[in-house]
Amino acid sequence: SVEDVRERLVVREADGRLHVGSDAFGALWAKTPGLRWLGRALTRGRLRRVAQRAYDAFARRLYFWNRARGRW
Repeated sequence: SVEDVRERLVVREADGRLHVGSDAFGALWAKTPGLRWLGRALTRGRLRRVAQRAYDAFARRLYFWNRARGRW
């Protein structure tokens, strides 16, 4: 839904795969020269779980802050 997209970053790759939240940042950074290492790190192992929790907490607060300010 539109509200889901407003709350979380969503990335669609050329092959149609969707990445949401911290996985979306990982997918973007995996394709960015100089940040590929960070993209791989964010999408694997323990760091992935930590990144997902941190992103979810931040994204939720940012979403409600934007709604309270009338930005959507």
